[in-house]
Amino acid sequence: MGCGAGVLSNVQAGVDCSTEEELQAACAILPKETRARLMGALESVAKAAAVDFSDLCVGGGCTIEKTEWRAITLEQLGALISHIRRRCELEVWVSCNPKNPVKLTPDTVNLYDAVHFVVSPATECRRCSYVELVADEVQKPNWFVSHWWGEVIVDFIKCLTEHSLRRGLDSRTGTFHRKDKQSGHYWVCAYANNQWDLGSDVTLDPAHSSFFKAIELSEGVLQVIDREAVTYSRIWCRFENFVALTTFSDKLYDMSTAVEWHDRHDIVVADHHASVLCDHRGDHNSSEANPPHGRGKGMATQDYTRIAQAAFPHRLAAMAMTCKLTDAQSSVEADRRSILNSICGHELSSEPPSEHEKFDQLDARLRGRFAASTWSKASSSKGDWGFAEYPKAVNESSIQSLMIQLGSQETSSNKMSDGEISALGRAIPETLWQFKLELARCVQWKIADIATLSEGISRAVDLQEFVIRFIQGDPLSDEAVKLLSQGISRAVNLKTCSFDLDRAPLSDAALQDLAKHLPQKVEDLLLTSIGTRYTDAGLTALGSRIPATLKSMRVCLRGNATFTGKGLIALANALPLGMTKLTVMVDDNLQGHWDKAVKAHFARVPPSYGY
Repeated sequence: MGCGAGVLSNVQAGVDCSTEEELQAACAILPKETRARLMGALESVAKAAAVDFSDLCVGGGCTIEKTEWRAITLEQLGALISHIRRRCELEVWVSCNPKNPVKLTPDTVNLYDAVHFVVSPATECRRCSYVELVADEVQKPNWFVSHWWGEVIVDFIKCLTEHSLRRGLDSRTGTFHRKDKQSGHYWVCAYANNQWDLGSDVTLDPAHSSFFKAIELSEGVLQVIDREAVTYSRIWCRFENFVALTTFSDKLYDMSTAVEWHDRHDIVVADHHASVLCDHRGDHNSSEANPPHGRGKGMATQDYTRIAQAAFPHRLAAMAMTCKLTDAQSSVEADRRSILNSICGHELSSEPPSEHEKFDQLDARLRGRFAASTWSKASSSKGDWGFAEYPKAVNESSIQSLMIQLGSQETSSNKMSDGEISALGRAIPETLWQFKLELARCVQWKIADIATLSEGISRAVDLQEFVIRFIQGDPLSDEAVKLLSQGISRAVNLKTCSFDLDRAPLSDAALQDLAKHLPQKVEDLLLTSIGTRYTDAGLTALGSRIPATLKSMRVCLRGNATFTGKGLIALANALPLGMTKLTVMVDDNLQGHWDKAVKAHFARVPPSYGY
């Protein structure tokens, strides 16, 4: 049972009372207002005593001093929704919204209702946060969740569940399926803040609040978007956007909304209940993984991204692309005033300005992040998604990562419309450091579009990762490789360079242009294409410009009958001796020449060597 009965008996014992009547008589000597408050508190405690909250406590309970360390797991949220399903209809819950006091079902209970019917009464005995009631120990946040309290809880949990699958989290234990073994707890304000002492968690200065501190601790922010995108009209949600996208711009920023969709890969069909748009920055090191536990098993990350984007409601995208910070509202006007002033650096209690460059910057970054995350879907849908505004939105957003997939492997060909690739070139901001582009079965692309793309890439002088991948479709030409090579030439700090070109009849000219413009701090180089027309001169040219910093190289030279062992020897002799990974694929008749050249050049063959 709840803890109320124990408290009531202790109060009665403290005043030497054995019945409620005797307790009331003993309280009669108290001042009227004090007596009213005490009796009201005892009444609420007695009500709580009649409710069994034991099914909430998947842990034994604990004390966590710092609010920012009170994250919650999906298992603990699952216990909450089960508790709601057990009680809601049995007790005939009615919405606590005075403007809409309707009868509730488990599928319509929102966070306001849950706090009223569950969180507050369950924690009243201890006067603690909900997480402290249900956890065994400190639960450091890995993801901060920004959301609107009015969203129904079942939708909210759908979003977190899909996110945990997308990011490779274990939905039961909350642990990562990755090397660092970090826990995957979600920080949610209603469960982390002590509802009995909000003054210590929600401070006058938002920068000192538990929200700010929790974001600082987290790997990233998950923006849960309700079905009407009310979250973008709430000032606290916009403050969380501000902290994630400006103050801690190195944090990952994912977005999710509840929507039903399906994916199919080979014979596997998976049902999904939310769409997740992931921040792809540093994908090679991030926690994002293919969905575990058989859901979407075998589906490549790019395919998952494309299908999840396709499921994302374009109506929500349009709302996100047009929302303004100054239109955001708050239940407490003082909160709105202090948050706007905090963002623009003004005195917290003063009247905030109606316009400010910091407000515009936040709006631009949110639009750009959303445009980048939904680009692939919007570019193919055109008018429905307002794609004409996307290049400008991304260009003005100061984002650092852009991962785009055009076309689809599910169709025989995907005709590139005029300007589709050049729009991407116009979108690239100077701040970009990671660029990945996949073109699947794309045909009729124009060299002028590649030229515009190259110009855009050249603006990103801080670019550290450049990846382009062609899957069937019209092959890349020598001229296109030349333009793209010129585009990356200004990125002096480029670390990863990847041209995965499927089948392309490239000549020495392409290889020589790439060698000429290849930045000299590259550590990871990938050049794959079948059916090229490279000669010994081309391989020698590439070898002459191999960066001394190179650690890993993967090259495919199969289907090429125009070079000899001499060219392979020249390439092998140019490789840095400190390489750790080397894969060069050649036709069988030349494999012996390559193996011999590598073994002659390296005193010790690189630890990871294959073909």
